[in-house]
Amino acid sequence: SHRFFLSKGMLPEARVKNKAHAELAIAIGMRDQMTKQRVQYINKAYAMFNGHGVKIKKKGLTSKVGFERAMNSREWSKVERATLQAMAIQLEAIRENRKVLDTEIAALAETLPSYKNLISIKGIGVLPAATFLAAIGDIRDFPKPGNLAAYIGTAPCVSQSNDTQLVGRITKRGNKAFRTRLVQCALVAIKYSPYLRDFYEGIKSRRGSGKAIIAVARKLLNTIFYTLRENRVFEDFPNYEFKTCN
Repeated sequence: SHRFFLSKGMLPEARVKNKAHAELAIAIGMRDQMTKQRVQYINKAYAMFNGHGVKIKKKGLTSKVGFERAMNSREWSKVERATLQAMAIQLEAIRENRKVLDTEIAALAETLPSYKNLISIKGIGVLPAATFLAAIGDIRDFPKPGNLAAYIGTAPCVSQSNDTQLVGRITKRGNKAFRTRLVQCALVAIKYSPYLRDFYEGIKSRRGSGKAIIAVARKLLNTIFYTLRENRVFEDFPNYEFKTCN
């Protein structure tokens, strides 16, 4: 639990982020909330189309044109058409608002000194970099990679009773958006890094793909920690070649 990690000095007791990090966190949280709403609308629309025999892939409903094409493929009752039109309006609003947020999130993230460090890691794009920076804040708050892992929620879950200590799955407490994007970045990174790919394949053969990608994500988090801590920018991430920033 977090109490155990705190007792071992693995979690910072209190953290005050600067204005830019706080603004990023709010904007990213809003974007993620809109993304969830978008998925809900698409699922509901898909259920309506499918229920009336309109065969379409969910991916086809993600665009304005695709949604309208599906909506105009049959006759609907007045209430059904009104419902679909309301969904279409909401989906379009979410698309437009996400574009605005993406632009502003990227613009703010690019002003942060550590942005260039993270973006140099192959597999980390603009939104993940912004998410990581907003969550981490000042890397100096974390003395070791384990402190950061515990704070984010990727450290192994530890239970202790008398003289027995058990280490199990990751805690899954902390920053869910960070963990989700970390895994997504790990999936991309193994395509470019021979080292990470071999590491992934080795664990996959013994424990399965799910545990393997989590292990790669933890290793990627260590890379993020040292990249920020030592102010490094990769020139060639697959070959682990970097230069020290001035």
